[in-house]
Amino acid sequence: MTGFVFVVSIHDVSPATAAETGVWAGDLDRLGVPASLLVIPSAGGGPLTDDPGLVAALHDLASRGHELSLHGFEHAGVPGGPVW
Repeated sequence: MTGFVFVVSIHDVSPATAAETGVWAGDLDRLGVPASLLVIPSAGGGPLTDDPGLVAALHDLASRGHELSLHGFEHAGVPGGPVW
Protein backbone atom coordinates (compact mmCIF):
# COMPACT_ATOMS: atom_id res chain seq x y z
CA MET A 1 0.00 0.00 0.00
CA THR A 2 1.32 3.42 -0.87
CA GLY A 3 0.40 6.42 1.23
CA PHE A 4 -2.13 6.21 4.00
CA VAL A 5 -5.87 6.35 4.50
CA PHE A 6 -7.50 9.03 6.60
CA VAL A 7 -10.96 10.46 7.24
CA VAL A 8 -11.77 14.15 7.13
CA SER A 9 -14.95 15.21 8.85
CA ILE A 10 -16.65 18.57 9.08
CA HIS A 11 -18.34 18.64 12.46
CA ASP A 12 -21.63 20.39 13.41
CA VAL A 13 -22.91 21.20 9.92
CA SER A 14 -26.06 23.29 10.39
CA PRO A 15 -27.62 26.56 9.23
CA ALA A 16 -25.37 28.35 11.74
CA THR A 17 -22.20 26.91 10.16
CA ALA A 18 -23.23 26.75 6.49
CA ALA A 19 -20.81 29.44 5.27
CA GLU A 20 -17.79 27.84 6.95
CA THR A 21 -18.83 24.39 5.74
CA GLY A 22 -18.92 25.66 2.15
CA VAL A 23 -15.44 27.15 2.43
CA TRP A 24 -13.91 24.04 3.98
CA ALA A 25 -15.62 21.69 1.51
CA GLY A 26 -14.37 23.83 -1.37
CA ASP A 27 -10.82 23.61 -0.01
CA LEU A 28 -11.16 19.84 0.23
CA ASP A 29 -12.59 19.63 -3.31
CA ARG A 30 -9.51 21.43 -4.66
CA LEU A 31 -7.33 18.83 -2.92
CA GLY A 32 -9.47 15.91 -4.14
CA VAL A 33 -10.34 14.91 -0.57
CA PRO A 34 -13.91 13.88 0.25
CA ALA A 35 -15.28 14.62 3.71
CA SER A 36 -17.89 13.21 6.03
CA LEU A 37 -20.26 16.04 6.88
CA LEU A 38 -21.71 15.60 10.36
CA VAL A 39 -25.11 17.29 9.99
CA ILE A 40 -27.29 18.48 12.88
CA PRO A 41 -30.72 18.99 11.27
CA SER A 42 -32.26 21.19 13.96
CA ALA A 43 -29.30 23.24 15.12
CA GLY A 44 -29.59 26.96 14.72
CA GLY A 45 -33.16 27.34 15.95
CA GLY A 46 -35.21 25.50 13.38
CA PRO A 47 -35.41 22.37 11.27
CA LEU A 48 -33.04 21.97 8.35
CA THR A 49 -36.05 22.06 6.01
CA ASP A 50 -36.48 25.74 6.97
CA ASP A 51 -33.22 26.45 5.12
CA PRO A 52 -33.72 25.36 1.49
CA GLY A 53 -30.39 26.92 0.50
CA LEU A 54 -28.50 24.69 2.90
CA VAL A 55 -30.52 21.65 1.83
CA ALA A 56 -29.56 22.36 -1.81
CA ALA A 57 -25.92 22.89 -0.80
CA LEU A 58 -25.87 19.55 1.05
CA HIS A 59 -27.28 17.78 -2.03
CA ASP A 60 -24.58 19.46 -4.13
CA LEU A 61 -21.85 18.42 -1.68
CA ALA A 62 -23.10 14.83 -1.76
CA SER A 63 -23.05 14.86 -5.57
CA ARG A 64 -19.39 15.95 -5.38
CA GLY A 65 -18.46 12.88 -3.33
CA HIS A 66 -18.86 14.12 0.23
CA GLU A 67 -20.78 11.90 2.65
CA LEU A 68 -23.68 13.22 4.73
CA SER A 69 -23.96 11.76 8.21
CA LEU A 70 -26.53 12.42 10.92
CA HIS A 71 -24.84 13.95 13.95
CA GLY A 72 -27.93 13.97 16.14
CA PHE A 73 -31.13 15.96 15.87
CA GLU A 74 -30.09 18.66 18.34
CA HIS A 75 -26.88 19.94 19.81
CA ALA A 76 -26.66 20.49 23.54
CA GLY A 77 -24.99 23.76 24.43
CA VAL A 78 -22.26 24.08 26.99
CA PRO A 79 -21.59 27.04 29.28
CA GLY A 80 -19.71 29.70 27.33
CA GLY A 81 -20.32 27.98 23.99
CA PRO A 82 -22.35 29.20 21.03
CA VAL A 83 -26.13 29.09 21.35
CA TRP A 84 -26.54 26.76 18.36
